[in-house]
Amino acid sequence: MKKSKCLPRAILPRTDIPCKRSRLAVAVSAATMLTAPIVEAQQALEEVIVTAQRREQSVLDVPYNISVLSGEAIRNVGAANVDDVLRMIPGLAFDHGGTKQQLNNSMILRGVNFQSPGFTNSFQNLSDAPVSMYVGEIPVFSVIKMADVDRVEVLRGPQGTLYGSGSVGGTIKFHFNRPDLENQEFEASGRFGGNSHSDELNYSADFIGNLPVSDNFAVRVSAGYEELGGVTDAAGRYALEPNKDPASTGPVTSEVMGTLPPVPAFSQPVLADPGNPDSPALVEPIDDIDNFETWYIRGSALLKISENAEVLASWYHQEDDGFGDTASGVIGNDPNNNLEWEHNLRRGSEDIKYTTDIGALEISFDVGFATVTSATGYTNVDKDYTNDISGLYDRLDGLDFGAFTGFGSYGGFPRLTTPSPQVVDEFETFTEEIRLVTDTGGRWDMVLGFYYEDTRQDVGGYDLWPGYFEWIQDPATAVSQAYGTPSIADTMAGSSNTGLGYPFTLFRNVDFEEKAVFGEVTIRLTDKWQVTGGARVFWQDFDQLLFNQLPICGIFCSITGNPIDGTAADEATSADFQDEIFKVNTSYDIMEDHKVYFTWAEGFRHGGANPFATTGGGAVQEEFVLFESDKATNWEAGLKGTLMDNRMRYSMAGYFIQWDNPQTDGFFGPFALPAVINAEEAETLGFEVEFTATPTDNLLVTFGYNYVDAEFTKDATALAGLSGTYATIADGDPLPGVPESMASWSVDYFYPLGNGSEIHANVNGNVRSGVTTFPNTNFRDYAEIDGFSLWNASIEWRTNSFSVGAFVNNIGDEVAVTGARIFQAEFDDRALIGRPRSFGVFANYSFN
Repeated sequence: MKKSKCLPRAILPRTDIPCKRSRLAVAVSAATMLTAPIVEAQQALEEVIVTAQRREQSVLDVPYNISVLSGEAIRNVGAANVDDVLRMIPGLAFDHGGTKQQLNNSMILRGVNFQSPGFTNSFQNLSDAPVSMYVGEIPVFSVIKMADVDRVEVLRGPQGTLYGSGSVGGTIKFHFNRPDLENQEFEASGRFGGNSHSDELNYSADFIGNLPVSDNFAVRVSAGYEELGGVTDAAGRYALEPNKDPASTGPVTSEVMGTLPPVPAFSQPVLADPGNPDSPALVEPIDDIDNFETWYIRGSALLKISENAEVLASWYHQEDDGFGDTASGVIGNDPNNNLEWEHNLRRGSEDIKYTTDIGALEISFDVGFATVTSATGYTNVDKDYTNDISGLYDRLDGLDFGAFTGFGSYGGFPRLTTPSPQVVDEFETFTEEIRLVTDTGGRWDMVLGFYYEDTRQDVGGYDLWPGYFEWIQDPATAVSQAYGTPSIADTMAGSSNTGLGYPFTLFRNVDFEEKAVFGEVTIRLTDKWQVTGGARVFWQDFDQLLFNQLPICGIFCSITGNPIDGTAADEATSADFQDEIFKVNTSYDIMEDHKVYFTWAEGFRHGGANPFATTGGGAVQEEFVLFESDKATNWEAGLKGTLMDNRMRYSMAGYFIQWDNPQTDGFFGPFALPAVINAEEAETLGFEVEFTATPTDNLLVTFGYNYVDAEFTKDATALAGLSGTYATIADGDPLPGVPESMASWSVDYFYPLGNGSEIHANVNGNVRSGVTTFPNTNFRDYAEIDGFSLWNASIEWRTNSFSVGAFVNNIGDEVAVTGARIFQAEFDDRALIGRPRSFGVFANYSFN
């Protein structure tokens, strides 16, 4: 099959639609697509070109299981960001982490996951995600807008020899469209609609422009704005007075980190009974609190220096503003029994703002027998975020800590609200990769490369109790009359003479550096049989500075001996890692259009240090301070090819993954600090089936099914969570958050009209089985979550340059619980859920 320079027309036997607009007829808008089929007039599937192995080749020539989503499929289904695209990928599970998940990747492929779904971390996770994400050639995770996308490649299983740390479960690559040196193009589109359970609207507008400036230079720009109306009602919100709480009267200092930012000021709750200092807070429910807005701009420039050399530069900037999570209150510790888009979780404001910048510079030279490429990347994500964690302190107040029971007590403050602002948050990464890739078509080919990464993460914040000091030192309050104002102020408020109006602070600076050399060599033993061997050797350095203080805890938490400061940690930790991983792959063309293959491959994630103290009241065992690297080894066999005269493309694969020292991020230790722990060993065993077919002239069908049995295979001891107790993981316990079965499908129908236009209709959906949130009931937040199914539909009228249509997503108004956090204070138990039914219209206009 010959690669086309533009998208051919769809299955309609017409010749009156130009090549440019015919791509709108390729209405493969399934939310679950093996490949976005590009269908010719004879109903044959167009060849799909990918770069999964660092060179251009047909997806059928890649000797392992890979799925591809075309930009056309993404646009037709209305996918606007990473989460929308993830729903289109067969066999990929993730939790709806809400706006606070912008920095943390919850993607699961092939069951490789030890993260509890629902334990969202507003800090950047210390461990890499099991599934790595690339934007072009740059490793990064951020919830970016899916505009002007060429394709998305989904590489299943460990990809460590070519894609480095974090690829123990797989790698997902997002490719944006490159500037076009030949065609001038402009496109504008918009969407407008509403949501059930809400009076707010959703709307978006996007623009794409491509301008060839000369024969060898072109620029491309995409920009847009989106607003999603809120759908969740916050029934427990406190009314807040105008801000009158002062900032800290003095700086917070750390021996290791120096002077830290001052404590910010926050408003205190309004009294429901004015004049009574022991009055509860005035509650003012707020409807539709979780609205979210995004604007973005991406610019790229392509300079063709010669026939053998080019430079591609790009910059992506995005700003996101959100005001809460999409979550439901839980009834009776059962996340499946929830309030459906209503909760009492948040007593105060949770404003969230992210700024994401991604820059890339790619320089490539064709040196005859190979292409040499330099890929330089820069990413930076800044976050201004406030979390309300009142429920955590309600829970801590009632837990049994033995000799330290009641250390979290707030003395019965009747208006407790706990904003937790992050006053510093920066995640900055510089990467450089230089590689040589041959593509001779002869007996052998190879990929050789060098990789360098330098990542810095600065995070920090305080927990605050607005109004607490005024209340606890008021002689008219019951607590002051019972215990005496000076006594209660000094012992419970962390010593009033420090001037620190907060119960907790945490600052962490992390520097991570990696150097690696990698390569793969392919030998073609015959025209039909190839063998590939690969390896990666890496050297990593990890450095952490940590400061953690709990003034309310006083001498019981202090590592300094100071009876009033409660400094639990003020230290530096370093760790070095060196290892190597390998890969062996072979494939054989059993027929012209059918390939059988086998792969043995390793993937890895680096280790690091946790923010734990080993002395004082908050001490944990020393073995939990450093967390170890983990490694996944994958055995895979599969078959792929085409049937029905290339009208059906299929792939099927079976796999077994052994996972040593699996890592998980969570909140561990007595003070619920974000940290990583290791288990001993886990395994996943499963199979995957996917196909795309055009059974009739006007019909397109796609289907994917994935089964996985994922469980721990050795007993282990792990920190169980907030209390700092230890729980046992037993051989045979399930890996959390992993559905045993997932299926997805899409049906597209095209109906030609006599005036040269067409009607396109699509129905798509997916179903997944239930999951657990933790390995067993030894973990206090263990819960079982039911499975769910989602259905979407759209219809569209298209002409050469214009299209208009309507859509309904989540037709059944399914709550779709993907994660949960229970055993907080009762009011704070939550289920993470998807958005309800949404509906609307869309339009697109383009010309070139």
